[in-house]
Amino acid sequence: MLIGNDNICPLCFEKMSHDQNECYRCNGVSNREKYPTALEETTILNGKYLVGKVLGRGGFGVTYLCYDIAMKTKIAIKEFFPNTLAHRDTGSTFISLYEDDRGEDFLKGSQSFINEAHTISSLSYN
Repeated sequence: MLIGNDNICPLCFEKMSHDQNECYRCNGVSNREKYPTALEETTILNGKYLVGKVLGRGGFGVTYLCYDIAMKTKIAIKEFFPNTLAHRDTGSTFISLYEDDRGEDFLKGSQSFINEAHTISSLSYN
């Protein structure tokens, strides 16, 4: 996949030579079969971040290996997607709440998720 002048793997974002068709690191092997409701690889979030492989799935969400297009660097993005409260159709970028009384739990969970994100973003590493 070409981003600017760089040829990078769309799954793990390793730089590849322009004549290289397969990534030496991940061999172009997707892990989407294990995570069918995760965002599709190559989805672009907020016009800035390219979604790659799923790093993990827990009760509160999915963590993706992503690529910051402007900064040309790998990052991790965690999506709030509690599997007991919401679902997503395969191929969609939107999550939907289950049609019952779990909406309040979703709102409480999303606020805790946002608070955690603020805490993590305030940490500094020296």
